Amino acid sequence: MAEGSTEPSRLFCMHCGGTHPPGLRRCSSTGRSLGGDPRLIGQFIARRYRIVRVLGDGPFGASYKAEHVAVGRFVSLRILHAGLVTSPDVLHRFFREARLVGSVTHPRLQPVVDAGLSDDGIAYVAYQYERGRSLARAFAHNTVFSLEQAATLTSEILHGLEAIHNSGFVHRALIPDSVLLQRGASGTEHAMLTNFGAATFENREENSPVSTVGLPPFSRGPYLLAPHAYCLKPDRREDLFAAGVLLSAMLCPGGIPRFGGDLIALGVPAALEALIARATHPRIDARYSSASEMLAQLRSFSELVHDDVASVTETVINDLRALRNRERVLDVIPARLRLGSATSMMASALAAPLVRALKKESAQRWTEIVHRVPGIDKVLDLTADIGPIAATPIMAALEEADALCGVDDRLFCVIVGERAGKEELNEWFRTMLDAPTPECLFDGLSRLWPSMVGQGIARVRQVGRGYGRFEIRDQLEPSFAICTALAGVIKAGLEHLGARSIEVSKTACEAVGDPACVFNVTWLS
Repeated sequence: MAEGSTEPSRLFCMHCGGTHPPGLRRCSSTGRSLGGDPRLIGQFIARRYRIVRVLGDGPFGASYKAEHVAVGRFVSLRILHAGLVTSPDVLHRFFREARLVGSVTHPRLQPVVDAGLSDDGIAYVAYQYERGRSLARAFAHNTVFSLEQAATLTSEILHGLEAIHNSGFVHRALIPDSVLLQRGASGTEHAMLTNFGAATFENREENSPVSTVGLPPFSRGPYLLAPHAYCLKPDRREDLFAAGVLLSAMLCPGGIPRFGGDLIALGVPAALEALIARATHPRIDARYSSASEMLAQLRSFSELVHDDVASVTETVINDLRALRNRERVLDVIPARLRLGSATSMMASALAAPLVRALKKESAQRWTEIVHRVPGIDKVLDLTADIGPIAATPIMAALEEADALCGVDDRLFCVIVGERAGKEELNEWFRTMLDAPTPECLFDGLSRLWPSMVGQGIARVRQVGRGYGRFEIRDQLEPSFAICTALAGVIKAGLEHLGARSIEVSKTACEAVGDPACVFNVTWLS
């Protein structure tokens, strides 16, 4: 910045490895929330919560993934901004959120497990940590919802609203960021309500109207907040208005809600358009009177939902699908079409275990992979002392196997990497690094990188008990398939040293135009 310039500095992004203009709320590459206080990473709150990473930011506070060190489980810790702790009204409202949500138990509400004010003046509310993505993030990644999916998710939102309305309070901030999508064991996503910071008792006069200052742009304007949203007596029909808008948004491209004839033009049935019109009617007395009444009308459009326990699948799946979609949009040339011209290299000590694991995982499809990538079978017999070999055939084999054996989202590459790590590479890690703990292993990744891949500049940005951030920049020929396989290798290495509940979240990749390949990893140890 030039001397005397008043231009504010750009924000460094821990998700994509680049920088963003000041004031931006979400990373333009990954769709993840920016903000929070990075100085809290690794610090203890109330002598029992160790901050692991930032989850998101809001007008009143930031949310962090934290470990409860006494019981060894993760929580979502919402911390009030330091400048607001001195306000008695804000502090009262902050803890009222915990009391309201803590008084209701329902599978569609994120449970509160603790709240308090630490000795050093930090106000916090601890929620049960739930894996998944927000509806806002789904919109940012242009997720397409079928009519049945949209109706089913809205039904689940209404079930949650019915529970809190029956307990005598209203949400009042039902925006896309307030809906968490959890993937069940069957692969189906389910909705859970969170972000109860604006919740208040129904029909009770407030000292002042709710302010929209600081709320995300999507929560302002006539589409999401009811016309009377700032009245002195909160009403449950405000939440039903917001639920109707979210349903419309899920049915429209880009998550931008439309109404009336615009919805009909998108192929939405007239009966469903009429349901949305009634829920979002300008006159409050013309809307549905309760969530159960709206549910009864919506039931014919939604799918039958059976009990579907939460999946133990890592957050990495959502990140991989988002990056894979960008790879398709950018029309990245497949590695098998570059076999004759590519020049990047890879250590045989990494390449051979990956290919051997690939053969085992692909089973009967291995012959077809060999047909598509001639010569890949010759890598099977290589030993670690051979030295560097061409990396492009490995990239091509992983890409083809993912298309043949997986669902073309690169998750199959992670599975191959995990198997290679467990069967061969963990011993190599032990020999090369002599790491006694998961933290020591992660800290040594940058030293190991030149002997593993040999291209690009690797750096461990952060490492502490149970968390780490690893970046690779300036690769000659970056490969999304290789990077995802390495995510599996890293996970296997951490597991080998006793780490549990590992999440390897790959949030950015040079192969799809990001400034760096970024791995954000958390674990219990």
